[in-house]
Amino acid sequence: PQHNMESLLWSARMADDLEVSLDVAKQLAAHATATCHARVDEAGMSCERFTSQLLLTLVHFEMWDDIQMKHRGPPPSEFRYWRAVWLFAQGMAATRGSGSTRHADTASG
Repeated sequence: PQHNMESLLWSARMADDLEVSLDVAKQLAAHATATCHARVDEAGMSCERFTSQLLLTLVHFEMWDDIQMKHRGPPPSEFRYWRAVWLFAQGMAATRGSGSTRHADTASG
């Protein structure tokens, strides 16, 4: 199910559909966080790939304030990819500037 949700998310982002992208990214992150307690799930896929999609979606839609305000703390250090995506998102938000968003009225949860 996570792979299918990820495919839907990529399609929604490519279509520049903010509402669907955020909804699916939140569901994907919640599902991955709740069902994958190990670094690699039963299918041999890293959960980090799924948990980091919300941050990548916020970067895509240039929602810098949401990144800086709602995603302050880094992921656990054992999740290297997720942590790298978090650092990337924080860096993009810091360099692009606070208050500058394409979709300022939408909350990311």
